[in-house]
Amino acid sequence: MTIEQILATIIFIGTLALIVSNKIEKSIAAIIGGMLMILTGVIKPEEVVTQVDWNVLGLLTGLMMTVGYFSKSGVPIWIAQKVTKALKGNVRLILTIMCFMGSFLSCFIDNTTTMLALSTLTLELAILAGIRKAYVLIPMAISVNITGYATLISDPPVVFLGSFAHLTMPEFFIYKGAPSFFFYSILSAIGGTLYLYYFFGKNIKKPKVEVTRNFSFENKNLAKVATIGFILLCTLIGFRSVTKIPESIVALFIASILGVICSRIAKSDIIEIFSFVDWPTILFLTGMFIMVSGLNVSGVIQLIANSIVTLAGEKIIMIVILVSLITFLTCAFIINIPYLITMIYVMQGIATKIGVDPVFLYLVIMFAGYAGSTATMISAPSNIVAVGLCRKEGDSVSFKEFSKISLPFAISTFLPPFIILVFQALSM
Repeated sequence: MTIEQILATIIFIGTLALIVSNKIEKSIAAIIGGMLMILTGVIKPEEVVTQVDWNVLGLLTGLMMTVGYFSKSGVPIWIAQKVTKALKGNVRLILTIMCFMGSFLSCFIDNTTTMLALSTLTLELAILAGIRKAYVLIPMAISVNITGYATLISDPPVVFLGSFAHLTMPEFFIYKGAPSFFFYSILSAIGGTLYLYYFFGKNIKKPKVEVTRNFSFENKNLAKVATIGFILLCTLIGFRSVTKIPESIVALFIASILGVICSRIAKSDIIEIFSFVDWPTILFLTGMFIMVSGLNVSGVIQLIANSIVTLAGEKIIMIVILVSLITFLTCAFIINIPYLITMIYVMQGIATKIGVDPVFLYLVIMFAGYAGSTATMISAPSNIVAVGLCRKEGDSVSFKEFSKISLPFAISTFLPPFIILVFQALSM
């Protein structure tokens, strides 16, 4: 290992230890780690500009502003009451269905967008059911992660893969006559949903709730405008492959317009829009991006990828097992975008060397990477946002508390595709 690789590894592990210890605010720990990456020369200041995903940060900021007005309008409370009545107050079933719905929507819409879209609704259901808010926000956050590789438009690594491997949208559903990425992601979602059904049953205090009074809107015009803005934002982001407009530009533009209109309707100060943004979460995510960029630029991620190849040799079954397990563990602690993009190149090289279809190996790293991204509170932007929302709602969670919920979920989403892919590898 080079000096840069050693420093990057020490800084990342040290920062992770601070976050896990819960002795220092997570956002501060992440920013310190990011600054150390720059100050030690692991990553240059100009590289930060190109390596950090500013599009994600801008998207999050705009989303928080838009969701803030949507939540303030009262629409989520109204929907929560309607859903509760329709399912006869069975909270366990309602929350389980909501999480699976989040998984399905994330096949077509950005994960964090989906999470924030459904978070306000799940919070209202948590209040009705007498369950900890963290116990609905965390399941929703991890649910939306698992299907991030389902379609050509679902997440950045998959968008890159589609272009790199010349895959079409139909091939994400059926590839050469066999079930493809979409099938495996839904299989993972089903495994995770079954676990959450058990989890909710164990933790819900009021299995049945009854809505005793109908909700009435304080400002119907605000509700209409906030809902239209919210739906418009989700639609434009969902069709980003058609519009070619960066999600951050769309989110910030709509949030700005919405802020002007809603502040006039609600007769409030337009500065209120900035109060909807969870700034500690934005800082935490910025620090994490810088640190992961340091790992990527210094070659630590590539080193991990090369080690997998060395350990596995040319046996397809060993490659599938090692790639799956190492990718799962790696993506449990880093945001998976740079790792998966790096591994796409590595899998192409391995496929050429051993004479297998590279799409099979692309599927292996994608399923394992997205299963791993559900394992801890720092492995995906939606997880980080969920932690921020928990804190904002007065129900802060530690790394250990988050993992108690997320790790069993991650394992339940990992095992079904893993077993099938191992059997496929044996038949090759």
